[in-house]
Amino acid sequence: MKTNYFRILSLVIILIASGTLWSQKPPKIRTSKVNVNALPKEVSYSGYVVYSARWKDKAGEHVFIATETGVTNTTDSSGSILKNALFTAKHYLINDSTTLTWTESDSVMNCAHTLQAGFVQSQFNITDMDKDGVAEVWMMLKTACHSDVSPANLQLVIREREQRYTMIGTEKTRLSKNDVIGGEFTINNDFREGQELFLNKAKNVWHTYGKNI
Repeated sequence: MKTNYFRILSLVIILIASGTLWSQKPPKIRTSKVNVNALPKEVSYSGYVVYSARWKDKAGEHVFIATETGVTNTTDSSGSILKNALFTAKHYLINDSTTLTWTESDSVMNCAHTLQAGFVQSQFNITDMDKDGVAEVWMMLKTACHSDVSPANLQLVIREREQRYTMIGTEKTRLSKNDVIGGEFTINNDFREGQELFLNKAKNVWHTYGKNI
Protein backbone atom coordinates (compact mmCIF):
# COMPACT_ATOMS: atom_id res chain seq x y z
CA MET A 1 0.00 0.00 0.00
CA LYS A 2 2.77 2.41 0.94
CA THR A 3 4.54 1.68 -2.33
CA ASN A 4 1.41 2.50 -4.35
CA TYR A 5 0.83 5.64 -2.28
CA PHE A 6 4.31 6.97 -2.99
CA ARG A 7 3.98 6.09 -6.68
CA ILE A 8 0.71 8.03 -6.90
CA LEU A 9 2.18 10.94 -4.96
CA SER A 10 5.22 11.05 -7.25
CA LEU A 11 2.97 11.00 -10.32
CA VAL A 12 0.89 13.90 -8.97
CA ILE A 13 4.02 15.96 -8.30
CA ILE A 14 5.29 15.31 -11.84
CA LEU A 15 1.95 16.32 -13.35
CA ILE A 16 1.81 19.51 -11.30
CA ALA A 17 5.36 20.42 -12.28
CA SER A 18 4.60 19.74 -15.94
CA GLY A 19 1.48 21.87 -15.81
CA THR A 20 3.44 24.70 -14.25
CA LEU A 21 6.03 24.57 -16.99
CA TRP A 22 3.43 24.54 -19.75
CA SER A 23 1.58 27.48 -18.20
CA GLN A 24 4.65 29.71 -18.15
CA LYS A 25 4.79 32.61 -20.59
CA PRO A 26 7.09 32.33 -23.63
CA PRO A 27 10.65 33.41 -22.84
CA LYS A 28 11.32 37.05 -23.60
CA ILE A 29 13.99 38.06 -26.06
CA ARG A 30 16.41 40.29 -24.22
CA THR A 31 17.47 43.15 -26.43
CA SER A 32 19.79 46.10 -26.03
CA LYS A 33 20.04 49.35 -27.93
CA VAL A 34 22.59 49.38 -30.74
CA ASN A 35 25.71 51.48 -30.31
CA VAL A 36 25.99 52.68 -33.90
CA ASN A 37 29.57 53.83 -33.29
CA ALA A 38 30.70 50.31 -32.45
CA LEU A 39 29.13 48.36 -35.29
CA PRO A 40 31.09 46.19 -37.73
CA LYS A 41 32.04 48.06 -40.90
CA GLU A 42 29.71 45.82 -42.93
CA VAL A 43 26.68 47.34 -41.19
CA SER A 44 25.52 50.36 -43.17
CA TYR A 45 22.51 52.63 -43.04
CA SER A 46 21.37 56.06 -44.19
CA GLY A 47 19.05 58.60 -42.59
CA TYR A 48 18.48 58.85 -38.86
CA VAL A 49 17.89 55.89 -36.58
CA VAL A 50 14.36 55.66 -35.16
CA TYR A 51 14.74 52.20 -33.60
CA SER A 52 17.55 49.72 -33.05
CA ALA A 53 17.96 46.42 -31.24
CA ARG A 54 20.67 43.88 -30.63
CA TRP A 55 20.08 40.36 -29.30
CA LYS A 56 21.27 36.78 -29.35
CA ASP A 57 19.39 33.59 -30.12
CA LYS A 58 20.36 30.14 -31.34
CA ALA A 59 21.16 31.53 -34.82
CA GLY A 60 23.80 33.91 -33.41
CA GLU A 61 24.00 37.63 -32.71
CA HIS A 62 21.55 39.96 -34.43
CA VAL A 63 21.49 43.68 -35.21
CA PHE A 64 18.32 45.41 -36.37
CA ILE A 65 18.28 49.07 -37.42
CA ALA A 66 15.31 51.11 -38.66
CA THR A 67 16.00 54.49 -40.25
CA GLU A 68 14.09 57.32 -41.90
CA THR A 69 15.29 60.10 -44.20
CA GLY A 70 12.53 62.49 -43.17
CA VAL A 71 10.86 64.68 -45.78
CA THR A 72 13.08 66.11 -48.50
CA ASN A 73 12.02 68.50 -51.26
CA THR A 74 12.62 68.51 -55.00
CA THR A 75 11.35 70.83 -57.73
CA ASP A 76 9.67 69.67 -60.91
CA SER A 77 10.01 71.29 -64.35
CA SER A 78 7.25 73.78 -63.59
CA GLY A 79 8.89 74.91 -60.37
CA SER A 80 6.42 73.14 -58.08
CA ILE A 81 7.84 71.68 -54.87
CA LEU A 82 7.51 67.92 -54.50
CA LYS A 83 8.12 65.97 -51.28
CA ASN A 84 9.99 62.70 -50.87
CA ALA A 85 10.61 60.34 -47.96
CA LEU A 86 12.27 56.94 -47.63
CA PHE A 87 12.46 54.60 -44.66
CA THR A 88 14.33 51.32 -44.29
CA ALA A 89 14.84 48.49 -41.82
CA LYS A 90 17.88 46.21 -42.02
CA HIS A 91 18.64 42.97 -40.22
CA TYR A 92 22.19 41.67 -39.84
CA LEU A 93 23.42 38.35 -38.51
CA ILE A 94 26.84 38.56 -36.85
CA ASN A 95 28.77 35.33 -36.37
CA ASP A 96 32.22 34.74 -37.89
CA SER A 97 31.23 37.35 -40.45
CA THR A 98 28.53 40.01 -40.74
CA THR A 99 25.70 39.25 -43.17
CA LEU A 100 22.77 41.39 -44.26
CA THR A 101 19.94 38.86 -44.13
CA TRP A 102 16.95 41.00 -45.11
CA THR A 103 15.79 44.55 -45.78
CA GLU A 104 12.35 46.11 -45.43
CA SER A 105 11.71 49.51 -46.98
CA ASP A 106 9.04 51.82 -48.36
CA SER A 107 8.84 55.36 -49.67
CA VAL A 108 6.65 58.17 -50.94
CA MET A 109 8.11 60.10 -53.85
CA ASN A 110 7.10 63.22 -55.77
CA CYS A 111 4.24 64.05 -53.42
CA ALA A 112 2.59 67.43 -54.02
CA HIS A 113 0.28 67.17 -51.02
CA THR A 114 0.52 66.14 -47.36
CA LEU A 115 3.13 63.41 -47.01
CA GLN A 116 3.37 60.70 -44.36
CA ALA A 117 6.09 58.09 -44.58
CA GLY A 118 7.76 56.23 -41.75
CA PHE A 119 7.57 53.54 -39.13
CA VAL A 120 4.95 53.57 -36.40
CA GLN A 121 7.53 53.70 -33.64
CA SER A 122 5.28 52.28 -30.93
CA GLN A 123 4.85 49.03 -32.88
CA PHE A 124 8.43 47.72 -33.00
CA ASN A 125 8.76 44.45 -31.09
CA ILE A 126 11.17 41.51 -30.83
CA THR A 127 9.51 38.25 -29.74
CA ASP A 128 9.86 34.49 -29.72
CA MET A 129 6.19 33.59 -29.72
CA ASP A 130 6.60 30.03 -31.00
CA LYS A 131 9.46 29.38 -28.55
CA ASP A 132 11.74 27.92 -31.22
CA GLY A 133 14.79 29.93 -30.12
CA VAL A 134 14.60 32.25 -33.15
CA ALA A 135 13.31 35.80 -32.73
CA GLU A 136 10.52 37.43 -34.71
CA VAL A 137 10.83 41.12 -35.65
CA TRP A 138 7.59 43.13 -35.74
CA MET A 139 7.21 46.53 -37.41
CA MET A 140 4.44 48.74 -38.80
CA LEU A 141 4.91 51.02 -41.82
CA LYS A 142 2.76 54.03 -42.72
CA THR A 143 2.57 55.91 -46.05
CA ALA A 144 0.28 58.57 -47.46
CA CYS A 145 0.21 61.41 -49.97
CA HIS A 146 -3.17 63.06 -49.86
CA SER A 147 -4.97 66.38 -49.88
CA ASP A 148 -8.09 65.12 -48.12
CA VAL A 149 -9.03 63.09 -45.03
CA SER A 150 -8.51 59.70 -46.66
CA PRO A 151 -6.76 57.15 -44.40
CA ALA A 152 -3.03 56.51 -44.59
CA ASN A 153 -1.79 53.13 -45.82
CA LEU A 154 -0.59 50.73 -43.13
CA GLN A 155 1.49 47.58 -43.37
CA LEU A 156 2.25 45.26 -40.45
CA VAL A 157 5.31 43.10 -41.16
CA ILE A 158 6.65 40.16 -39.16
CA ARG A 159 10.02 38.69 -40.12
CA GLU A 160 11.34 35.36 -38.81
CA ARG A 161 14.51 34.39 -40.66
CA GLU A 162 13.57 34.29 -44.36
CA GLN A 163 9.86 34.03 -43.59
CA ARG A 164 7.81 37.20 -44.09
CA TYR A 165 4.22 37.72 -42.95
CA THR A 166 2.25 40.88 -43.78
CA MET A 167 -1.09 42.54 -43.14
CA ILE A 168 -1.86 45.44 -45.49
CA GLY A 169 -4.66 47.95 -45.03
CA THR A 170 -5.47 51.48 -43.93
CA GLU A 171 -5.23 53.42 -40.72
CA LYS A 172 -8.41 54.30 -38.89
CA THR A 173 -9.22 57.99 -39.36
CA ARG A 174 -11.70 59.81 -37.16
CA LEU A 175 -13.88 62.28 -39.03
CA SER A 176 -16.07 63.14 -36.06
CA LYS A 177 -17.01 61.78 -32.66
CA ASN A 178 -19.14 59.03 -34.19
CA ASP A 179 -17.70 58.75 -37.69
CA VAL A 180 -14.56 56.69 -38.35
CA ILE A 181 -13.23 55.44 -41.69
CA GLY A 182 -10.44 53.00 -42.53
CA GLY A 183 -9.03 50.22 -40.40
CA GLU A 184 -9.57 47.35 -42.84
CA PHE A 185 -6.78 44.94 -43.79
CA THR A 186 -5.92 41.97 -45.98
CA ILE A 187 -3.62 39.09 -45.07
CA ASN A 188 -1.00 37.67 -47.40
CA ASN A 189 -1.07 33.98 -48.29
CA ASP A 190 2.07 33.16 -46.30
CA PHE A 191 0.36 34.53 -43.23
CA ARG A 192 -2.72 32.37 -43.80
CA GLU A 193 -0.58 29.29 -44.22
CA GLY A 194 1.77 30.21 -41.37
CA GLN A 195 1.38 29.73 -37.68
CA GLU A 196 -2.01 30.69 -36.29
CA LEU A 197 -0.19 32.02 -33.24
CA PHE A 198 1.36 34.82 -35.32
CA LEU A 199 -1.89 35.59 -37.14
CA ASN A 200 -3.92 35.95 -33.94
CA LYS A 201 -1.27 38.20 -32.40
CA ALA A 202 -1.07 40.30 -35.58
CA LYS A 203 -4.83 40.85 -35.63
CA ASN A 204 -4.69 41.91 -31.99
CA VAL A 205 -1.85 44.36 -32.71
CA TRP A 206 -3.78 45.85 -35.65
CA HIS A 207 -7.04 46.28 -33.73
CA THR A 208 -5.31 47.59 -30.60
CA TYR A 209 -3.49 50.22 -32.63
CA GLY A 210 -6.78 51.22 -34.27
CA LYS A 211 -8.46 51.71 -30.90
CA ASN A 212 -6.07 54.55 -30.11
CA ILE A 213 -7.23 56.63 -33.08
